[in-house]
Amino acid sequence: MTQQIVQAAEDLAALLEKENTSLRQSDYSAATSLVVAKQAALTRLTGLVAKSPGVVRASRLSALGQRLKDLAAANEALLGQALAIQSRIVQIVAGAKPKAAPGLYSDDPRLRRAASLYRARP
Repeated sequence: MTQQIVQAAEDLAALLEKENTSLRQSDYSAATSLVVAKQAALTRLTGLVAKSPGVVRASRLSALGQRLKDLAAANEALLGQALAIQSRIVQIVAGAKPKAAPGLYSDDPRLRRAASLYRARP
């Protein structure tokens, strides 16, 4: 069981390292593509640890556990930065006002009424 836990922890660590690298490079699509695998690896590790809690005290697992903690902390910080950046981009885009092309928009109430009727059609 110990070897299975070690392998599961190493698999999760590898995924966290890969995701952290993607986040550092602002490659959000690559980071996003790892979410399902990361969740599966975490579920697998959690399940194995729950089945044999005494095994986790082994020295190799202790060092691996610390590595996972460090990677998870870095991952959390990087995800926070990525979310802040994406939020800022959305704010910038939402605040941008489109430039009206000549003749497409008008203050004429008749044209506004016609446009509203057109949009209201089922």
